[in-house]
Amino acid sequence: MKIVINCIQRHFSPMFQSYLTSVVIIWALFFSVAVAHPVPTLVVEAEFTPQRTATFRVNLDPRLFLAPQPSSLPPVPAFWWLDQDESEKANSLSTAISYIDRILLFKVGETLIKGTWLITPIDSSSFLPLEASSAEIHLLAVYTGPLPTSDDKFTLTVSKECPVGLILVNSIEGLNERKPQSLFGGETSVEFALPAKIHPAEVKSSSYMWLAILMLPLLILAMRFRKR
Repeated sequence: MKIVINCIQRHFSPMFQSYLTSVVIIWALFFSVAVAHPVPTLVVEAEFTPQRTATFRVNLDPRLFLAPQPSSLPPVPAFWWLDQDESEKANSLSTAISYIDRILLFKVGETLIKGTWLITPIDSSSFLPLEASSAEIHLLAVYTGPLPTSDDKFTLTVSKECPVGLILVNSIEGLNERKPQSLFGGETSVEFALPAKIHPAEVKSSSYMWLAILMLPLLILAMRFRKR
């Protein structure tokens, strides 16, 4: 996928931020008992719209691509990113995107979804764009694009290479219902039904229906004048 550094504020939806914060804290507390450093968690939000578009948001802890065993490293401080020059940042982003493309397979039916990722360095606690006052950094990768024309369902497959757990939250825009699930390396998510596509015939028949409703009062008036 192509890489774009996104300087505009892009972050998880407010409801998902609250959910994400709670889950990450629980996972960190659970795993930090057994290892030297908290185990990072890969978090993915997949949001779909009635207009048949998809937005994927991947909250990526840099430790996942900086070391074969992510828990061997402490959380990555903000200065890791802030002290890099433009060439180094481009290389870091390229490595991050290669990791996402290698580890995560977004599919609708058998169609693999690929496109351009927008990247925002974010504060790992607030999920807002990284600032000099931030303690630790994550990278937020965002993809937005059209869905395939098929009626197939969405799935996410995690490569066996992934050494950590993944939290996936599927949702449809405008609906508060969230469907979180946990995945590990080598697993594929439960199929998620996508919004039904609108066929041209349905649009045409719907247009005729509304036209008939609008014309009905005029038809009634015309019939009354004829009776006179």
